Amino acid sequence: MFLNGKSAIVTGSTSGIGLAVARTLAEAGAHVMLNGFGAPDAIEQARASVAALGTGDVLYDAADVGDPAAIAALVARAHEAWGGPDIIVNNAGIQYVCGIADFPPEKWDAILALNLTGPFHMMRAAVPHMRARGWGRIISTASAHSLVASPNKSAYVAAKHGLVGLTKTVALETAPQGITVNCISPGYVWTPLVEQQIPDTMKARGLTREQVIDDVLLAAQPTKEFVTPEQVAALALFLCRDEAKAITGANLSVDGGWTAARGASRARCCSVSPVAVRGPPPLASPRPHPTLWPPRRTGGGLPRLPIATACAAGTRHGPRHWRRPARSPPPILPRKARCSRSTPRCPIRCRRSALIAAGRSSWDARARSAAASPLMAGSIAGSRSRAAARRNWSS
Repeated sequence: MFLNGKSAIVTGSTSGIGLAVARTLAEAGAHVMLNGFGAPDAIEQARASVAALGTGDVLYDAADVGDPAAIAALVARAHEAWGGPDIIVNNAGIQYVCGIADFPPEKWDAILALNLTGPFHMMRAAVPHMRARGWGRIISTASAHSLVASPNKSAYVAAKHGLVGLTKTVALETAPQGITVNCISPGYVWTPLVEQQIPDTMKARGLTREQVIDDVLLAAQPTKEFVTPEQVAALALFLCRDEAKAITGANLSVDGGWTAARGASRARCCSVSPVAVRGPPPLASPRPHPTLWPPRRTGGGLPRLPIATACAAGTRHGPRHWRRPARSPPPILPRKARCSRSTPRCPIRCRRSALIAAGRSSWDARARSAAASPLMAGSIAGSRSRAAARRNWSS
């Protein structure tokens, strides 16, 4: 029980993910303040079940976490009871599914007040107590919709994206004081909140209940299984351990591969060639280049080479040069191509220079072999004279 002496406030903890987190923290020895709505008998039953799991106290507060004054009173009550709070779990949330054109403004305001403004006021009230104790953990239940979007959920997606930004900002402000601030982003968890979305989704998309579950909810998760509240609670408990003190400002996904699949799809759609990233494309030509340039006046013949790629902008050769393949002969360039910087340091020459160099090396090799056949000397000498004449004429 590594959380003995610590105290926690878990909003939205009368059912679903919040209740699972409260049970996990109580099992680890923490005092727990429950919060949420529901029938009094059901709430008392939940409180008693959590208290039976650990040695700490378990209290309940009916504060509306959409009301800043109620949040301040909730934090003050926990501080008076246990001297904390040391752990805050912002889990309360609501949802409404509707297209943007028909989305009720009052629903937008209610969703942002509970899902985004409430965690802000909770952090604002609890951080001073955590700083005074030199230790604190703030965990907010975000959603896979903090990373991706879905139609007809404009307010919910906006609130969850904002919650991630709030988490990162507060994490930077509190990092030197032993406080970590993180988000957990579950996929579809079978909770009352998800169950309540099914009728609205059926109406918005014209589907049956089974179609909403199979083709809308679980279609996004490659595992084809709902995430369980206990899986989310286990991650929240780990974030409270000292081994997790270096994890802050993070948004941790527990979504059955949902956002990974979205990322892979986006990467396939937006992939670009390395040339487009490393530099500009080759210069345009008045007519298309063939795949292979035919050798012309090669003095014995050079191998046909594929079209070379343009050098990246900013290299010493400039954009008009052509990059030579590693450990291969110089490329044969178009007739009109010229080296813009013909210097001794430049390893690439224009087409004419490449042909002349290739011709010289070819004739030198033939001259060396002529020593074994004196009858070829006259023929080679005549050929050299004709080659010299062609060079003089072409220059």
